[in-house]
Amino acid sequence: MSKKEMKVVRNLVTERYMGRWYEIALFPSFFQPKNGKDTRTTYNLNSDGSTVHVLKETWSNGKRDSIEGTAYKANPKSDEAKLKVKFYLPPFLPLILVTGNYWVLYVDPDYQVVNVGSGMGETNSLLRLVEEKIRLKSELEKNQKKREEDKK
Repeated sequence: MSKKEMKVVRNLVTERYMGRWYEIALFPSFFQPKNGKDTRTTYNLNSDGSTVHVLKETWSNGKRDSIEGTAYKANPKSDEAKLKVKFYLPPFLPLILVTGNYWVLYVDPDYQVVNVGSGMGETNSLLRLVEEKIRLKSELEKNQKKREEDKK
């Protein structure tokens, strides 16, 4: 049985992808703590305009673990969102270069929810919670005001 290659997003708007994302479900990489939680990744476009600085953070046993790397298009001439990410391990004394696939499989039109994978079958789901929390807080405040006015 042959494996079908995963479809990826085309024409990803890199600038809209930048910022902080929170992982809501994932298959941990071998260098991530198995008991990590509250994992987030921050993406910033580098000054060269073609590479992205990646900061991945997770909390394990009450301590912050982090790793930094660089993402870039696997094929700069393609419109597919197939990226490569390079990390150096261990982060405090970089000795080993680890490069992996980072494929954007889905992104919603507002760039708030994304599904990424390595092309090997597993996927991670990321969510931008910051904007969502602001929207929810605003709705809660509005509903609270309405309830108070209704009591009058």
